Amino acid sequence: MSKPNHDTLITFDRATAKVAFRLEDRIDESGVNIIILRYYVIRETADGAWVVDASRPRQLKCLGGWVTWKDARKQKLIRWISRNAARSYCNLSYDAALLSYQRRKECQVFHAKAAMQTAELALANLDTIAANAIATRTISIGKIPMQDAGEITFDD
Repeated sequence: MSKPNHDTLITFDRATAKVAFRLEDRIDESGVNIIILRYYVIRETADGAWVVDASRPRQLKCLGGWVTWKDARKQKLIRWISRNAARSYCNLSYDAALLSYQRRKECQVFHAKAAMQTAELALANLDTIAANAIATRTISIGKIPMQDAGEITFDD
């Protein structure tokens, strides 16, 4: 399928449209809830697909009919998802969406551990920080355990 002309109207049929998926977690008074979000595929190419949130297809219609591709992109009503991306906003299969959710949560845990170790190191070295705060702009207080274990690397 060819690249859409930005002035053409977006049209699709919800009854026959493919569905893409994204898993998210939300916290409320009952605890953590996993939400399965659905997106309609409105145009598919060999490289990926244009999708619209399944709860928002009516927003693609305006008073006189469908909105143009240009307007839909400007209003962020549609999203591009790539087939070959390491991380994608949503996926064309549920299994891929589940794997993507798992990877996002693994990254979240990694970053949370690094932040916690950094905060603990800073709290343990408050005396050093206080003693050197006026004399210098940068105070080295050591490495966090994740850095010593080689889990965090810095490219030169």
